[in-house]
Amino acid sequence: MAAREGDLQILRILLDKNHQAFKSKSKNGRSPLHTACLSGHIDAVKLIIGLDEKHAFDQRDTCGTTPIMEAVRGGHTSLVKYLASFNPQSLCYVDILERNCLHLASESGHQDLVRLLVNDLQMDVNGGPITPLHWAAKEGHTDTIQTLLELCADPHRTDEGRRVPLALAIGGQHVNATLVLLKNTDSTTPFDLKLLALAKTSEMKRNLEVLFKTQWNLLLYLPGTD
Repeated sequence: MAAREGDLQILRILLDKNHQAFKSKSKNGRSPLHTACLSGHIDAVKLIIGLDEKHAFDQRDTCGTTPIMEAVRGGHTSLVKYLASFNPQSLCYVDILERNCLHLASESGHQDLVRLLVNDLQMDVNGGPITPLHWAAKEGHTDTIQTLLELCADPHRTDEGRRVPLALAIGGQHVNATLVLLKNTDSTTPFDLKLLALAKTSEMKRNLEVLFKTQWNLLLYLPGTD
């Protein structure tokens, strides 16, 4: 609780009484450092890291989540920069779903953090079996999708299930995300008509219908059509 609230006074008292308290873990393997990072309490993080800098970045909970991943999930840009300055490689650690820090930033919709990770910290915008763009599309984060596309994310990359990000946006009934991805789809690539079956809500169906009537000639995307 002290780590979650960023209460330095209580943290110091606890650590003075038991120097190993920072190594304690919850039932799901979460340490005080995980909690402090998720909450964005940089002073608490500095205090805990100072006790065992060597192993601080390797802590994992039962989902394979590291402390820096929690800082990313919370959208704490300054904290992520601070942690990365100690161990840049920790940005590329992956959890049990093979998500690294860029995947998590994209999934959580933190576009400013996405820019930092790609532009300043040189992370691969198209990395992983499931790309950052896939994760952003799955959650319908339109602004983050646009940011990733501006950073040269490939909207035609497929994941392990052979799905493009557009399939995840349509399947999630994320209308605005779908429209952004469609506008960035290569017009020379045959459109996979099976994607239309993923539209379930009336809003999604209506928007796709209008788009194809006004902007796309669907016949051009039918295999074998002249």
